[in-house]
Amino acid sequence: MSLMHSNLASLRWILVSLAAALLLAGCAAPAADPGRTTSTSDGPQDSGNVSGPGLGLLVPPAEGQNETDGLRLEGREDRAAIAPGETVWFNYTATNIGADAVTWGACYVPQAFVLRDESGKEHPLQVPMATCLGFSEDPFPAGAKKSFGTTWNGTYAEGDQMVQAPEGAYEFVATFTAWRGDDKAVVELHLPIGVLPPNALA
Repeated sequence: MSLMHSNLASLRWILVSLAAALLLAGCAAPAADPGRTTSTSDGPQDSGNVSGPGLGLLVPPAEGQNETDGLRLEGREDRAAIAPGETVWFNYTATNIGADAVTWGACYVPQAFVLRDESGKEHPLQVPMATCLGFSEDPFPAGAKKSFGTTWNGTYAEGDQMVQAPEGAYEFVATFTAWRGDDKAVVELHLPIGVLPPNALA
């Protein structure tokens, strides 16, 4: 079984477990921790419950790592599933475990994200934007680390509009790119994330 199929099978179990937990608990969920805050910085965040009751916290969130082309990418999510109106944090650390490299800067960033559904179709997470031509190279020597994070609110782009992702199991795919001379080094990390039905917070 492929990694994607394994992740999606786990997510289907998660969604069923969440539905059962909601029935047993009468839709009760833990309250938000007022001592936790969110941030828009690039570094890892322990965001806790960033929006809503956090029904996705009823099961353990995913974490993982992958190594390709002399790069290691580690990541984690702060919940396993979200309902419409909720937000999930994804936090990553990229490490250069190979030779010295550079990453692109200015109008470019080394990380990119896309959503993949159960059929394998990829959904962009932003509507098309104007092209920026600024370019720089930032050193990424052997042993260096770069930490970054992003959020997902359960929507993806269709043309020039953002739409709500239907209920189901998805993979949130992060890609980190570096360059060693003319050689492009790329590492991907796939984390499963579920979308609950719209009435999950009722």
